[in-house]
Amino acid sequence: MKILKILAVLPLALALGNCEQKPAAGPSPYAFDVRLEITPEADALMKAKGNHFVAAAFYFGRPKPETRAQANANGRIKLGYEQIGLAPGATSFHLAADTIDASLLGAINGEPQVMLNVFSAGEVGARDDLVRCKTYFGIISTARAQSPVLACDINRP
Repeated sequence: MKILKILAVLPLALALGNCEQKPAAGPSPYAFDVRLEITPEADALMKAKGNHFVAAAFYFGRPKPETRAQANANGRIKLGYEQIGLAPGATSFHLAADTIDASLLGAINGEPQVMLNVFSAGEVGARDDLVRCKTYFGIISTARAQSPVLACDINRP
């Protein structure tokens, strides 16, 4: 009887033992936080219009001489793009940077960089540019070491 139980469980044990276990994906090594400094006038306008901010991050690198043909018209190799909508009233947010294509890192000179734009959007998410924040342009490791602070104010022509 004991042998029958062992024989009954053996195929299941063998099947489970052959399962390929993938390690859990952790946070991106390029993730960082950003703070917004919003003027009182801009904050009041955003609240009155029911607007929120949208953050758009373009991750890139400068090409090595042998990979210049892969660069875009601005001379950059695109590593990834991330866009997130912020909750109304948010003054800080986290960029996961999990869209960065690590397979392209060997094609760039130096460290990966980010160009970050933050702008206002209406209730349906359409960009309206009533309020704009300063653009952040820098090396990702610098942003990780010290969270960028972007000043935001009413967009005046």
